[in-house]
Amino acid sequence: MQRLNEANIFPRRYFYPALNTVRLYQTAHLPVSASVSRRVICLPLYHTLTTCEIDTVCKIIINAMGL
Repeated sequence: MQRLNEANIFPRRYFYPALNTVRLYQTAHLPVSASVSRRVICLPLYHTLTTCEIDTVCKIIINAMGL
């Protein structure tokens, strides 16, 4: 996410807050919820997103992952 932010692309956490942090479920052991909430992000998603912008996002993610 840092590399995207440096390029003025601002993803956000998708599953936030995680279910295990919501008062109703705090007594439950929800390891999958906790894990997924830390790993899934919402990438830019809007109707005017261009192919060039999509390519830029993909390239930044690929480079950040070392692929």
